[in-house]
Amino acid sequence: MKRAYIILSTIIFTIILSGINFGLKPYLEKRTCERILVDVLERWKDGDLLKTFDYWANSDQSPPIYNLDSYKIKSKAIIRSAKNQKSIQFIVLLEFPKNNLMPSGKDWVFQMQKTRYGWKIVEFKLFN
Repeated sequence: MKRAYIILSTIIFTIILSGINFGLKPYLEKRTCERILVDVLERWKDGDLLKTFDYWANSDQSPPIYNLDSYKIKSKAIIRSAKNQKSIQFIVLLEFPKNNLMPSGKDWVFQMQKTRYGWKIVEFKLFN
């Protein structure tokens, strides 16, 4: 009887750990990346471009956006690349002021990858 109890509790414990690893971990990664993205977008709204450089894998690829009227995160997805690297992709609707050179009212793609320094934006492009 005691042996059956130990086996049953081990199975339940394994199922709970598997659920945490396969269910909770991706959710927490998406939430972390969404916080980073919202921070970048809020800093763009405030006109603080320099503090956003820390969130880019290559700060030279950061777009020169000093003003942003509004944004709306439309979707997020976890993507595996050919090198089996995990990326999180966000599609965001960005509204710029009329005097801005960036196209306003369009969907933009932000792609983030985990580096040794944390989650960084590796790609920013217009959604097709």
